[in-house]
Amino acid sequence: TTGEGITVAVIDGRINPDIPEFEGADLRVREDSFCTDVFDSSIVEPAVSKGSFADHGTNVTAMVVGGGRGINGEKGIRGVAPGATVLFYGASAEGDGTGLACVDVDGVDSVGSAISNAVDDGADIISLSLSTAYRPDIADAMLRAHRSGVIVLVASPQGNDLQSGFGPSMMVNTNGVVVVESGGPDGGLVEGLSLSDPLVTVVAPGAHMRTVNGHAGWGGYRLQHGSSFATPWVAGAL
Repeated sequence: TTGEGITVAVIDGRINPDIPEFEGADLRVREDSFCTDVFDSSIVEPAVSKGSFADHGTNVTAMVVGGGRGINGEKGIRGVAPGATVLFYGASAEGDGTGLACVDVDGVDSVGSAISNAVDDGADIISLSLSTAYRPDIADAMLRAHRSGVIVLVASPQGNDLQSGFGPSMMVNTNGVVVVESGGPDGGLVEGLSLSDPLVTVVAPGAHMRTVNGHAGWGGYRLQHGSSFATPWVAGAL
C-alpha cells in the first residue's frame, strides 16, 4: 500500500526538493524545465527553486510521496504513496508573475512535451494540477499516454472562478483523462470551491490540506484548498 514499484509523474511549475518531507523519498527531478525565458527563448528555466514560485509544485508532489517528517520537528505531510517513485517535470509559468503560457525551445507546448517525456521515462500515472488550456500539442501527448497504458489525472478548474461549469477549451475536456474535484472532510463537495460537473470522475480530499508555506520562507505550514491537492492524492491512491 506504499506505492512501491509504481512511478508517478508530477507535471507542475517548480519544486523545492530540500524540504524534510522528501528525505529518503525516491524523487527524481528533471532539473531543466520545459519552459523557456519569456524574453529569451534560448534560455531554459530551472525546475528547482527555493522561491515562492515553487510552493505549488512542492506541495502537490508531497501529497504523493511525502514521508511525514516535518520542519523543526513538526508533523509534516505524509503522502498517500510514500514508497512510489516520483518524476517531477517543470512545465508551467503559472504563479511566477509572467502570466504567460510556457513553450519549450522548439516552440512546442511545455505540458505536451512533459507528458511525452513522462511516458518515455516509464511513468505509470501522470498527475496534472494545472489550469492549462486544451491545445493540439497536449492532445497528441495525451493520446500517446493513453496508447501506452498510462493513467492521466487532471485537476478540476477552481470552482470559485468557474461556477458556470467547465469551458470547452479546458484540459478537463481531453478524452480519457481522470478529472479530480476537491472534497471536504465530510467526503462531499465544498460550497464555493467544488464544481458538480458531468466531466468530474472522482472527488477526493482537497479542502483544509496541510501544506508547507513556500510563501513564508519554507519555515512552517498553512492550510490550502483546491483540486490541485486532490489530484495528486488520487494519483497516490491509484
